[in-house]
Amino acid sequence: MKRGTFVAVCYDGKWGRRVQGEVIKTHNGHHITVRHKLYADDEIVETRFRRMRRNGRRYFAGWARHA
Repeated sequence: MKRGTFVAVCYDGKWGRRVQGEVIKTHNGHHITVRHKLYADDEIVETRFRRMRRNGRRYFAGWARHA
């Protein structure tokens, strides 16, 4: 994943709750930092996601804690 790539940030694993985000940092290929809007708000936040692997597929996932 490279900086400047646009990604979909999904809330609660639901594809219908996705928002567009942009990768602003990469961390040695195993973490990315994404700048995106919150689903129910217009606030822009930065969230860090970890690279995961399941059934041979690689993806980035994590918890976004925002108050």
